[in-house]
Amino acid sequence: MTESVALPTSGYLIERIYAPLQRCEALVVDEKHPPAANANVTFGWDWRVIGGDKFEVVVTVQYDSSRERTEVVAVSVVGIFRMQGERPSVELLDFVRVHAPAILMPYAREIVSSLT
Repeated sequence: MTESVALPTSGYLIERIYAPLQRCEALVVDEKHPPAANANVTFGWDWRVIGGDKFEVVVTVQYDSSRERTEVVAVSVVGIFRMQGERPSVELLDFVRVHAPAILMPYAREIVSSLT
């Protein structure tokens, strides 16, 4: 029989992940105004405290049309996180700048993949 491992008593918990924006638009190619040669890809993130020990982080990915792909795709993924314990080993600002976006990006990538 295996022994259970003692879990840390401080850190960050994921309470919820959802995608409020999932958009894919196919554009009609117009010879007078053709799409750019290369797609313009935009990545953004933001965060805010939503009360007590809870905060949310949003990751946004968008790419414009190009000659090879004539669709415009925009996706936002929001994660609601909660601090647990007295003092997590990772500082809050480090978590929202590095770790939370890394947690949310696979969800954004899957949505982009499903839409296209």
